[in-house]
Amino acid sequence: LARYPEHATHIIAEVQPHVIVVGPLRDLYTDLHSLYTTRATSEAIAAFREEKKELFDRLTFAAEHFFSSFDRVTIAKEVRTSIVELKRYVIREELTRIEQEVRDIRDEAKTAQLLTRADALMRLLVELY
Repeated sequence: LARYPEHATHIIAEVQPHVIVVGPLRDLYTDLHSLYTTRATSEAIAAFREEKKELFDRLTFAAEHFFSSFDRVTIAKEVRTSIVELKRYVIREELTRIEQEVRDIRDEAKTAQLLTRADALMRLLVELY
């Protein structure tokens, strides 16, 4: 988003803020997500980027370091791949949490509910491969 804002609409539509685990990046992404989903003006987005300039500069520098040799097509592919990988990560983390919860509880109804959720997550995970 910092280096290639032309992909913002796609990223914002696909990635919910809660999946970002690093505090300052989650906070930044949450604010950006809010700006884009409320259809803020380009001026408001530019003002936000200026307000968070130091962090945006660091992220832009990192993106230029890692992706400078990529052309536009490769960048678009990398965005799609990164979104899918992030979704896979989130699903695997939730499955791990459910597995632990199933081990710890003795309530059959709650266990059935968790296993139903795990089954739905497994189907989503299969779709992402």
